[in-house]
Amino acid sequence: MAGEKRLVTIWLILALATLGGWLIGHGPKEIDAVPRYAQITTIVLIAGFKVQLVMREFMEVRFAPLLFRLSLAAWLVGVLCVVLGLYYISIGLIDPPFFNS
Repeated sequence: MAGEKRLVTIWLILALATLGGWLIGHGPKEIDAVPRYAQITTIVLIAGFKVQLVMREFMEVRFAPLLFRLSLAAWLVGVLCVVLGLYYISIGLIDPPFFNS
């Protein structure tokens, strides 16, 4: 019974995170005062949080050895950095390294 309660709690957290991401992207007009890149960054970070929860709880990574858990967390951070970095380059927020002429 405790395991079921834990999964339901995680599911509710995932649902609320999804709703939060949706509200940031399609929410009230007041959110338009926040720069679009900040909104997208927040949505990507929420997605990363959700991926971490799914890996930990539904793929049962929380029982895996510490080194494996740390390598998965590092992989996720790396993917998020690459996605956000490429996005920032595409909108001109940062200059791409190695390509300056």
